[in-house]
Amino acid sequence: MSARDRQRAEAARQEWRRRIERWRRDPVCFVREVLVDAESGKPFELYDREVEFLRELLTPGPDGRLRYAEAIFGAIKKSGKTAIAAFVVLYVIICLGGSFAEGFCVTNDFEQAQ
Repeated sequence: MSARDRQRAEAARQEWRRRIERWRRDPVCFVREVLVDAESGKPFELYDREVEFLRELLTPGPDGRLRYAEAIFGAIKKSGKTAIAAFVVLYVIICLGGSFAEGFCVTNDFEQAQ
């Protein structure tokens, strides 16, 4: 690898670290900048309550730790609860989980898993 290639790789790593730090400070920024609705090809539009929930749940406290070990997001059917859960899993894996992070998604029944 040439010196120029090493410089580019290091610059890319530093940019990635800056993004991760910004997303750690504001998880909604991660959703808006990174995640795209597969049907529309546009960034997800979050409702005010979703923004409030994600920020409260995923913004680290002064000690650098998340404030809650568990959380529940309740809403009516077909309102995006599964998408919110997916956002949370992706955020935790990418922004908080470190190099070898894993995440699992489970459902109550086979139909829901489809």
